[in-house]
Amino acid sequence: MTMKSYLPKFALLVLTLPTFGNVRSVEVVTPQTRDINITTTQPAFVEAFYTAEIGSRVSGIVQSVKVDIGQKVAKGDVLAIIDAPDLHRSRDAMAAEKLVAETKLAAEQAFLEATEAETKRILDLVKNNSVTAKAGEEAKKKSASAQAQYKAAEANLEAMKARLAKAEVMVSFATLKAPFDGVVTKRELDPGDLIVGNQAKPLLHVAQTNKLRIVIHVPEKDTQHLDIGDPVALTFDALPTRNINGTVDRMALALNSKTQRMRTEVDIEATAPRLYPGSYGQAVISLEQKPKAMTVPAGSVQFSSGAPIVYVVSGGKIVHQPVTLGVDHGAWIEVTSGLNGNEQIVSGSIDRLPAGTAVNLR
Repeated sequence: MTMKSYLPKFALLVLTLPTFGNVRSVEVVTPQTRDINITTTQPAFVEAFYTAEIGSRVSGIVQSVKVDIGQKVAKGDVLAIIDAPDLHRSRDAMAAEKLVAETKLAAEQAFLEATEAETKRILDLVKNNSVTAKAGEEAKKKSASAQAQYKAAEANLEAMKARLAKAEVMVSFATLKAPFDGVVTKRELDPGDLIVGNQAKPLLHVAQTNKLRIVIHVPEKDTQHLDIGDPVALTFDALPTRNINGTVDRMALALNSKTQRMRTEVDIEATAPRLYPGSYGQAVISLEQKPKAMTVPAGSVQFSSGAPIVYVVSGGKIVHQPVTLGVDHGAWIEVTSGLNGNEQIVSGSIDRLPAGTAVNLR
């Protein structure tokens, strides 16, 4: 973390007076204002905005490869085709079974319609006492049986449709397609290769490079000032004469347990010539700007019971003034509250000065 100051050093009041009795001689300063710019300078790495490792869920022989490295592709473009004859045979068999199920359903529907018509006729005869009630009950049972057979055929057809749809999906996996607009960055297959489905090794890599992620790992001590929208100045080894400006677009909000750093990202459009994923550079993040901040020498701040105070000379006596601290530069410390800027503060006192101690200025 870097802090810059451009204003003069502290004004030192020097007045020599005799010391009488228990009166202490002290040196005092007044608070000074300065412009504080808190920055952090860290390595920056370029990544593609999206990267996809494309593999195959099916086994077979590579029939054709449609692309090569460096080739731009659009979402849905065919990258490679795998010949998987077992999948095609399985799909065709299920399609035939679906036709059989459709025929069976049509036959059951015709039988159901005929049975229901016959049942209605018999029930009408029962009402006219032309046939016995027993004949009517038997007709109802036949109609119920026909209804059940129709429902079973209907369910069987739906099951066949689902199995065929699954087979179609598996066949589609034999055609590898681009998941988004991008460029092919790696090719790991050739025509004739034997592909084993679900193998760990990706066959193709596609990266979206019209937009890039600049990755910066910010140290834990600087994350206290890190915010979305902080300005970032970027330089890259590949573009030594060009500066690129951006802002913090996202931060992980968690530290890496091994490095104690937070992943931070800046998005830039890939308009810079020859800036590729994998490029290396440097990022300067402006974490916080504090114009005209009030500061005092670090040695003037005392810690009484852990609470920071300064010794203010008022009416020739010491007053313990509590203060709230901000940025600690090392040589000076920001005071965010507790002082109005006109106080005379004891500078660099080694001894403890109780409140009410009589002092003169030297």
